[in-house]
Amino acid sequence: MTRKYILLFVVLTLSLYFLFSGFLGPKGYFANKSLEVQYEEMVERARVLEERNQDFQRQMNQAATIEELRDNAKRLGLSMEGDVIYVIDETGEAGSEAEAVPAGAQLSTSDTYSGFRGIPSWAQWVLAVLLAVFITILFALPEAGKHKKGNRNRAEVAPAEPSQGRGEPSPYMVPEKPFPSNVIDITNPLCNDTVVDTIRRNGVVILPCDTVYGLCAIMSLETADKLSAIKRRPEEKKFIVIATREQVCDMVGRIPEELEKAWPAPLTAVLRLKNGDTQAIRVPNDAFLLSIIESVGAPIFSTSVNISGEPAMGDFREICERFAPYVDLIVKGSERQGTVASTLVDFTAPTKNCPFTVLRKGAYDPERLLRS
Repeated sequence: MTRKYILLFVVLTLSLYFLFSGFLGPKGYFANKSLEVQYEEMVERARVLEERNQDFQRQMNQAATIEELRDNAKRLGLSMEGDVIYVIDETGEAGSEAEAVPAGAQLSTSDTYSGFRGIPSWAQWVLAVLLAVFITILFALPEAGKHKKGNRNRAEVAPAEPSQGRGEPSPYMVPEKPFPSNVIDITNPLCNDTVVDTIRRNGVVILPCDTVYGLCAIMSLETADKLSAIKRRPEEKKFIVIATREQVCDMVGRIPEELEKAWPAPLTAVLRLKNGDTQAIRVPNDAFLLSIIESVGAPIFSTSVNISGEPAMGDFREICERFAPYVDLIVKGSERQGTVASTLVDFTAPTKNCPFTVLRKGAYDPERLLRS
């Protein structure tokens, strides 16, 4: 939050400085405009003086005496003292000595510039910083008010005096947020039917598996795309399939003897399907999961609840906060599910002394396969 307002302050300061520089600076719009007006006034004044000067020259040539010359100068708005001619200002008095010119010389305007010269750079920075601080405070006040109100509400939850009883929860604990509306408890009598119906409709369900919480969906191209999008995972990467023993037989024909003895277990095996493709499959060691799979009537995808490349999530509340908007249903099992994924072995790539290759060590010890 602090970074956000610091960034806002910096952006506002720079923006306001460039705005002031463009409009109020020495080379800005208003300074240039004032200079243009001043220049036009000076040009006009020079033109008037030039006309007076020419008129006076004509009359001076015609004047017989110095008195007549002074009278002619006075009629033209000029004052003559000795051999010096002054421009008479608007009050009718002779102007300053800076405006004096010798008799018979060319009259000209003053070079002094009295218009708007623009605000200096340091003043522009000061104005930009002050205004940026003011605007940043205006943006921060509503959020500060919400935070203060939230603290007040939390304080109202606590009783006036704390309980001193042993084993009692702290009276100052903030009530936990309710779960999202798409959460159902595993003990709910409607849980199984709701999960089965959601999966059959190509929905994505978060289930407590025998290893970690899993993102589950019926095995299809459509649901594979959904799971890839939720996990931000490359679409070419396959998902693990969980199935009953009978469904695995239908997919691969014959289950290796080692797996026959080990399953159901947190053990995933890469097997070759009847059509020649390979697929990672597991028979889960969980009665709830197996009942769901049997009721659905087809194998289902199962992948850990996380963004691809991040650790598997085990805290139920964190799972809800992060993934509830993107799935159709979440089944609440344990508050703290495990975070260790299943062991993954590949029976399509046997070695000289072993019928499989260990791809990932997890919740199941692969050495048990050799001892079985």
